[in-house]
Amino acid sequence: MIDLPPEIIEIIFLTLCSPKTIFPLRGDPRLLVTHVCSQWRAIALATPSLWANIHIPLNFPPPYDHVRTWISRSAQSPLSVGSYGPTHHSTPTADIFDLIIPVIQRCVSLRLFLDRLTFKRLLALPPGSLYTLQGISINLAHTGRYGMIHFLPHRVTALERSPSATTPCFF
Repeated sequence: MIDLPPEIIEIIFLTLCSPKTIFPLRGDPRLLVTHVCSQWRAIALATPSLWANIHIPLNFPPPYDHVRTWISRSAQSPLSVGSYGPTHHSTPTADIFDLIIPVIQRCVSLRLFLDRLTFKRLLALPPGSLYTLQGISINLAHTGRYGMIHFLPHRVTALERSPSATTPCFF
Protein backbone atom coordinates (compact mmCIF):
# COMPACT_ATOMS: atom_id res chain seq x y z
CA MET A 1 0.00 0.00 0.00
CA ILE A 2 1.26 3.47 -0.87
CA ASP A 3 1.23 5.87 2.05
CA LEU A 4 0.13 9.24 0.68
CA PRO A 5 0.31 12.46 2.68
CA PRO A 6 -3.08 13.61 4.03
CA GLU A 7 -2.92 16.75 1.87
CA ILE A 8 -2.76 14.63 -1.31
CA ILE A 9 -5.62 12.42 -0.13
CA GLU A 10 -7.66 15.57 0.60
CA ILE A 11 -7.08 16.84 -2.97
CA ILE A 12 -8.14 13.47 -4.35
CA PHE A 13 -11.32 13.56 -2.24
CA LEU A 14 -12.16 17.10 -3.36
CA THR A 15 -11.67 16.13 -7.00
CA LEU A 16 -13.69 12.94 -6.62
CA CYS A 17 -16.52 14.74 -4.86
CA SER A 18 -16.60 17.84 -7.05
CA PRO A 19 -20.02 18.58 -8.55
CA LYS A 20 -18.21 18.78 -11.92
CA THR A 21 -16.89 15.22 -11.60
CA ILE A 22 -19.29 12.52 -12.72
CA PHE A 23 -18.48 8.94 -11.83
CA PRO A 24 -20.86 5.99 -11.94
CA LEU A 25 -20.75 5.56 -8.17
CA ARG A 26 -23.48 4.10 -6.03
CA GLY A 27 -24.06 6.52 -3.22
CA ASP A 28 -22.48 9.81 -2.39
CA PRO A 29 -18.68 9.69 -2.79
CA ARG A 30 -18.25 11.72 0.41
CA LEU A 31 -19.89 8.93 2.36
CA LEU A 32 -18.03 6.23 0.47
CA VAL A 33 -14.60 7.63 1.35
CA THR A 34 -15.53 7.81 5.04
CA HIS A 35 -16.08 4.04 5.05
CA VAL A 36 -12.76 2.92 3.55
CA CYS A 37 -10.51 3.20 6.59
CA SER A 38 -10.11 5.30 9.72
CA GLN A 39 -7.41 7.49 8.11
CA TRP A 40 -9.64 8.34 5.15
CA ARG A 41 -12.59 8.99 7.45
CA ALA A 42 -10.53 11.37 9.60
CA ILE A 43 -9.27 13.24 6.52
CA ALA A 44 -12.75 13.50 4.99
CA LEU A 45 -14.33 14.73 8.23
CA ALA A 46 -11.51 17.28 8.67
CA THR A 47 -12.06 18.73 5.17
CA PRO A 48 -14.92 21.26 5.51
CA SER A 49 -15.05 22.14 1.80
CA LEU A 50 -15.82 18.49 1.04
CA TRP A 51 -19.21 18.92 2.75
CA ALA A 52 -20.06 22.37 1.36
CA ASN A 53 -22.08 21.13 -1.63
CA ILE A 54 -25.40 20.10 -0.09
CA HIS A 55 -28.09 18.22 -1.99
CA ILE A 56 -31.51 17.86 -0.41
CA PRO A 57 -33.69 15.14 -1.96
CA LEU A 58 -37.31 16.26 -1.87
CA ASN A 59 -38.60 12.72 -1.65
CA PHE A 60 -36.59 12.16 1.55
CA PRO A 61 -38.75 12.66 4.65
CA PRO A 62 -37.91 15.23 7.33
CA PRO A 63 -36.17 15.82 9.77
CA TYR A 64 -33.25 16.11 7.29
CA ASP A 65 -30.61 15.25 9.90
CA HIS A 66 -28.08 14.59 7.14
CA VAL A 67 -28.39 18.21 6.01
CA ARG A 68 -27.69 19.48 9.52
CA THR A 69 -24.70 17.12 9.75
CA TRP A 70 -23.25 18.31 6.43
CA ILE A 71 -23.77 21.97 7.33
CA SER A 72 -21.92 21.31 10.60
CA ARG A 73 -19.10 19.46 8.80
CA SER A 74 -18.75 22.31 6.30
CA ALA A 75 -17.58 24.60 9.15
CA GLN A 76 -17.40 28.09 7.61
CA SER A 77 -16.94 27.03 3.96
CA PRO A 78 -19.03 28.76 1.29
CA LEU A 79 -22.10 26.63 0.57
CA SER A 80 -23.88 25.48 -2.56
CA VAL A 81 -27.33 24.21 -1.64
CA GLY A 82 -29.82 22.54 -3.93
CA SER A 83 -33.02 20.58 -3.61
CA TYR A 84 -33.96 18.06 -6.25
CA GLY A 85 -36.45 15.34 -7.05
CA PRO A 86 -40.18 15.15 -7.54
CA THR A 87 -42.36 17.59 -5.64
CA HIS A 88 -45.95 17.27 -4.60
CA HIS A 89 -48.28 19.24 -2.35
CA SER A 90 -46.87 17.66 0.80
CA THR A 91 -43.24 18.52 0.00
CA PRO A 92 -42.03 20.51 3.04
CA THR A 93 -40.30 23.36 1.21
CA ALA A 94 -40.59 25.61 4.28
CA ASP A 95 -38.80 22.98 6.40
CA ILE A 96 -35.97 22.84 3.88
CA PHE A 97 -35.74 26.64 3.78
CA ASP A 98 -35.63 26.73 7.60
CA LEU A 99 -32.50 24.55 7.49
CA ILE A 100 -30.78 27.01 5.18
CA ILE A 101 -31.72 30.28 6.92
CA PRO A 102 -29.04 30.05 9.67
CA VAL A 103 -26.31 29.67 7.03
CA ILE A 104 -27.81 31.69 4.16
CA GLN A 105 -25.00 34.28 4.41
CA ARG A 106 -22.50 31.53 3.48
CA CYS A 107 -24.42 30.44 0.38
CA VAL A 108 -22.80 31.14 -2.98
CA SER A 109 -25.36 29.09 -4.91
CA LEU A 110 -29.01 28.19 -4.25
CA ARG A 111 -31.09 25.85 -6.42
CA LEU A 112 -34.38 25.30 -4.64
CA PHE A 113 -37.95 24.21 -5.05
CA LEU A 114 -40.08 26.60 -2.96
CA ASP A 115 -43.76 27.22 -2.53
CA ARG A 116 -45.03 30.80 -2.89
CA LEU A 117 -45.07 31.57 0.85
CA THR A 118 -41.51 30.33 1.32
CA PHE A 119 -40.41 32.28 -1.76
CA LYS A 120 -41.86 35.43 -0.17
CA ARG A 121 -39.81 34.65 2.96
CA LEU A 122 -36.70 34.52 0.76
CA LEU A 123 -37.52 37.93 -0.68
CA ALA A 124 -38.12 39.32 2.83
CA LEU A 125 -34.65 38.44 4.12
CA PRO A 126 -32.78 41.40 5.63
CA PRO A 127 -30.44 43.35 3.36
CA GLY A 128 -27.01 41.77 3.18
CA SER A 129 -28.32 38.23 3.76
CA LEU A 130 -27.53 37.22 0.18
CA TYR A 131 -24.31 39.18 -0.16
CA THR A 132 -22.14 36.17 -1.04
CA LEU A 133 -24.69 34.66 -3.42
CA GLN A 134 -23.35 34.25 -6.96
CA GLY A 135 -26.32 32.42 -8.45
CA ILE A 136 -29.83 31.44 -7.56
CA SER A 137 -32.42 29.27 -9.27
CA ILE A 138 -35.89 28.90 -7.80
CA ASN A 139 -38.58 26.52 -8.99
CA LEU A 140 -41.95 27.60 -7.67
CA ALA A 141 -43.53 24.32 -6.59
CA HIS A 142 -47.25 23.73 -6.17
CA THR A 143 -48.25 26.46 -8.62
CA GLY A 144 -49.37 24.24 -11.47
CA ARG A 145 -46.41 25.63 -13.41
CA TYR A 146 -42.87 24.51 -12.99
CA GLY A 147 -40.99 27.42 -14.46
CA MET A 148 -37.59 28.25 -13.12
CA ILE A 149 -36.66 31.70 -11.90
CA HIS A 150 -32.97 32.42 -12.46
CA PHE A 151 -31.23 35.45 -11.03
CA LEU A 152 -27.87 36.49 -12.32
CA PRO A 153 -25.40 37.52 -9.63
CA HIS A 154 -25.63 41.22 -10.43
CA ARG A 155 -29.45 41.00 -10.35
CA VAL A 156 -29.38 39.46 -6.87
CA THR A 157 -27.20 42.31 -5.67
CA ALA A 158 -29.49 44.86 -7.31
CA LEU A 159 -32.56 43.24 -5.76
CA GLU A 160 -30.97 43.26 -2.33
CA ARG A 161 -29.87 46.87 -2.47
CA SER A 162 -33.36 48.08 -3.26
CA PRO A 163 -35.20 48.60 0.05
CA SER A 164 -38.53 48.84 -1.76
CA ALA A 165 -38.06 45.57 -3.65
CA THR A 166 -40.77 43.12 -2.59
CA THR A 167 -41.03 41.17 -5.81
CA PRO A 168 -38.30 39.97 -8.11
CA CYS A 169 -37.50 41.69 -11.36
CA PHE A 170 -37.26 39.38 -14.34
CA PHE A 171 -35.02 40.45 -17.20
